[in-house]
This record gives sequence, C-alpha cells and structure tokens, in this order.
Amino acid sequence: MNSIKQNTVALVADINGNWSFHPKPQTSPISLKKALKNLSNESRCEIRYLSKDLQKVCREFYKLNIKQTQNTLLIKKLLQKYTGSTGSYINFIPLYWHKPCCTIPKSVISRSGLIHPSRKRYLLIEEIQRLSSFPDDYLFTGTYKEQHARMGNCVPPNLMKAIALNLKNSPFLKDIETPS
Repeated sequence: MNSIKQNTVALVADINGNWSFHPKPQTSPISLKKALKNLSNESRCEIRYLSKDLQKVCREFYKLNIKQTQNTLLIKKLLQKYTGSTGSYINFIPLYWHKPCCTIPKSVISRSGLIHPSRKRYLLIEEIQRLSSFPDDYLFTGTYKEQHARMGNCVPPNLMKAIALNLKNSPFLKDIETPS
C-alpha cells in the first residue's frame, strides 16, 4: 500500500490504485473522566435511573473488570441472571472512567443506553451532548427520547469540522472552481 503524507491528511492507494485520504488523529484519545470534567450532575431533562436488577448487572460487570467496553455475551448472561430477560437491553453499554467513550449511535441511546460508570443511572443528555462535541450551552429541543434520537442521528460538530478542513485542503479539490 503506497502512502503520501500531506499536512494532516494521509493519502493512501488501495490495491486497485484508487486514492483516498483520511484525517489523522489530532490528539490522543480522551478518557470519559476527562471529557466530563467540570460538568454539572444537574440535568434540564429527566434523569433515567437504573432498576435494582440493572444495578446488580452493572456491579457484577464492573467487578469482573472486562477489557472491552461492551462484551455482549457476558452482558446477556448477567441480564438473564438478574432480570430474567435480555430482550430490550442488547445495547446496554457500561462505560469506564479511564477509557474513551464508544461511538454513540441512535440505537444505543434511544433503546437501552450508556451506563454512567459511578452513578446508578444512564448518561444525562448533557453528558452525551458533551461527548458528541456539542457546546455545553447548545439546546436540543423535544422530549427526552427525541433529544437522544437527534444526538444519535447527528454528525458531531468536531468530526464535521475535521471532514470539512480535510476536504478544503484536499489535493483532489484544488482544481475545482468554486461558484461565485
């Protein structure tokens, strides 16, 4: 695989000789603890607490100190043990303070959710908003579920900024005239 480096873009040729460019990471991964630093535990929306059974699942899951963010088979076993069902909790994801947060798709936050690593609740709207790189004062409208869906459907602002900058600096777009 051939590679040419230019600024923050890596040009890579695949087997067929087709070129593509990929943004390079600008920083090292940010842990959940660092990302949520100085964020209030108050919420402008409802706070969804875990049921007693899900608290037991989380407690046992964290005790096992699993290396991966989500171990679906283990979570299913624990859910079956404590709740008698695994049905609607397939996207149940316990998070860790010392690791970066996983990608936040709509299916995860609207169905089951991301579990706060030290509180007996799901992540707050404000926490998901910050993890998705929206400014703290940005307001999503609608019900709790609609706000979650909007965050799960969006392209995070910092990701979109990186894409736009890479397109702007792309050698492929240098010869294209911009409309006046």
